[in-house]
Amino acid sequence: AEQSRQENVITAEGVACTADLIDKALDEAGDDKFSNVFHYLLLLLF
Repeated sequence: AEQSRQENVITAEGVACTADLIDKALDEAGDDKFSNVFHYLLLLLF
């Protein structure tokens, strides 16, 4: 059970890191609307 919990934490960290990279890329692209939609989607997931 502990190993499963650790795997979930690692997965969540990986998703958060990927989301952060995508968010930065979108900010640089200047597409605010899509960035906001993506941000709200993440809030719903976590």
